Amino acid sequence: MKILALKLCSRHQFDIEHKLANIFIMTKDEIFQIIKKNTLEVLPKVAPEMITIDQQLKNLGANSIDRMEIVTLTMEDLNIQIPAVELGKTYNLQSLVDLLYNKKNI
Repeated sequence: MKILALKLCSRHQFDIEHKLANIFIMTKDEIFQIIKKNTLEVLPKVAPEMITIDQQLKNLGANSIDRMEIVTLTMEDLNIQIPAVELGKTYNLQSLVDLLYNKKNI
């Protein structure tokens, strides 16, 4: 895997690592890290340490469009699709991680 040995900018390296991870079972922490990355991309004013597993995106300042963008980016990174009805049942990042984990690893 020579491509991984190349010096890439952090965003591209992260994308490559997670695309490769899509063929393997992912841990809940790996999924949380993807959500965190996307949250920081959509909400650049949020400090990384504010994004904890028990936090709600709304409490971080994300409006409904921001939240959908974060979830959509995350589902694209994980190469999965989840109906909006199921996503509506999540209430914090832990419940979102659990849902994504269950869909990703079936």
